[in-house]
Amino acid sequence: MHLPNPIAFNKDGIVKKYEAIRFLGKGIEGSVFLVKDIQTKEKFALKVQPKKTHLTCNYIAELFKNYLRHENIVEFYGYYNDSNYEYLLFEYLPITLHTYLFRNKETFINFLFIMKQMLDVLNFLQAQKIVFRDFKFDNVMLTENLKIKAIDFGQAVFEENQSLVFYDEAIRNGLNEETRYLYISPEIRNGQR
Repeated sequence: MHLPNPIAFNKDGIVKKYEAIRFLGKGIEGSVFLVKDIQTKEKFALKVQPKKTHLTCNYIAELFKNYLRHENIVEFYGYYNDSNYEYLLFEYLPITLHTYLFRNKETFINFLFIMKQMLDVLNFLQAQKIVFRDFKFDNVMLTENLKIKAIDFGQAVFEENQSLVFYDEAIRNGLNEETRYLYISPEIRNGQR
């Protein structure tokens, strides 16, 4: 994927230009790049996904604007569309919980601090009736002071809508063309919820 450089982006009603620094990773929906504001040098994470994806930037923007405001959820700054791609601008967080735990011998106090934050964010999502269907240590980021931030809500759905995602027999049986849903709870598979 080739990014325009610089990337012109409307953030908070002001057109800003961002320079791509490096590729960070690829997921099911798209790729993530480290970018920096050309004027302020502040770093951000830019998710780029093809327009053909089933989730639109509007859905993600509304989810963050109305439901995902929490100190342990990544900050969302805005989105932009061109003829081929959707661009979503997020707070940049340098390390995943998975990488941190792999590299560091954890103290019990730090472990408790991290786990409490994880439970806080999961409790918040449950109160919002949002199912975070892609929860894993690679989707939990850390700041320098061990504050966690959940990321990647592209698969998140509201509780009442989760069965609508599995709209055909192949998906209800746990597979689609990308073999994305390897596990589905029995009540979702059976259309009971």
